[in-house]
Amino acid sequence: PDAEKKGLKFEVNIADGGDFAVVGDDNQLAEHVFGNLIKNAIAYTPSGEIVVALAKQNGKIVFSVRDTGVGIAPEDKTHLFTEGGRGKDSVKINVHSTGYGLYIAKQIVLAHDGRIFAESDGASKGSTFFVEL
Repeated sequence: PDAEKKGLKFEVNIADGGDFAVVGDDNQLAEHVFGNLIKNAIAYTPSGEIVVALAKQNGKIVFSVRDTGVGIAPEDKTHLFTEGGRGKDSVKINVHSTGYGLYIAKQIVLAHDGRIFAESDGASKGSTFFVEL
């Protein structure tokens, strides 16, 4: 509903035939990892689209959120996933940013022996966040 309110195209792609069962804390993963990444994509995408995907690659389940939003400036990449870390202009775009959402998500993913990371070609070029479990 939040993406729809902003006029964003929202797409979900789930790979066929995948076994996506993960042993872990489904509430923590759903709310603080997957939910946080989707909410961030909506908050940091003024227009365009968001694509949420689920696939299996190399024996791992890969959840991703790709957006056409503000992207990540190279100098801001080092602050991602750190305690209180946020981009220099993040509060201008998302007034609710505390800098703890990605840090908490990372701690939860690490506790599940997983990996979380982001890719972006820079400011104004969108971003993709990945979770491997």
